[in-house]
Amino acid sequence: MNPPRPGLGPYIKRINDWLDAHANRNLRAMNLTRTQCHLLMALYHRDGHSASLKELESEFHVSQPTIAGLAVRMEAKQLVESHADPRDRRIKHIRLTEEGLSTCLSAHQSIVATETHLAAALTPQEQLQLKDMLRRVCDSLHEAPDSNPEI
Repeated sequence: MNPPRPGLGPYIKRINDWLDAHANRNLRAMNLTRTQCHLLMALYHRDGHSASLKELESEFHVSQPTIAGLAVRMEAKQLVESHADPRDRRIKHIRLTEEGLSTCLSAHQSIVATETHLAAALTPQEQLQLKDMLRRVCDSLHEAPDSNPEI
């Protein structure tokens, strides 16, 4: 009797491990963590490359002290600068600095290169199909009940 074939999980795990290794190596060369990179990207996509800590706390699903600590560390690296909201001085905003913008764009180039390498075995049409299928699977995770043991 043949052993059962692996499901999707082992393949997804291997891909994730490969992506983690490449991301960590590339980001380490830029003196960034993955969380810091995600924050740079989040700020990049906002008007004025700026957001309040409260907005980021909500977007990243972390506590206020966590996002505040992240902002302090990134400000020390001169990737962001902080300022108080002119209408309510209790609200703190951070925005990308020129160095932060440059680092963000470099990190994005690294991500694109890694993903290009990852998808090199697929045709452009297959890459689009895979992206669509992965998006649908991710979307379905939000709809699936947490108590279903088969998920």
